[in-house]
Amino acid sequence: MTPAAIRNQNFSELRQSLPAMRLAVWAAWCAVKQGTTRDISRAAGMDILIFRPRTTELFAMGLLCLIDHQPGNGRVREGIYRARTEAEWEAWKCGQASAPAGQQQLL
Repeated sequence: MTPAAIRNQNFSELRQSLPAMRLAVWAAWCAVKQGTTRDISRAAGMDILIFRPRTTELFAMGLLCLIDHQPGNGRVREGIYRARTEAEWEAWKCGQASAPAGQQQLL
């Protein structure tokens, strides 16, 4: 098997597992309610390198919202996120529908 074939096979397997990983991250957010990605990933027992990108995807889908920033050491600050309720998500979706095409509303 060539290196390219191995690379392609691994990517294919990863791509097939993304929906399950995203669902697991969403379940962790729903269970804990709010916190930083680092806090929630620890509570869920998930690797931060798996957890954080899925959190970004969920945020882009409107299922999570940024509620505050946690001061860190020096310039590093972490966002505090929480899971939206279904009603909050519906309101967010309506707000996105009224934004110009291809644009998301700025916070």
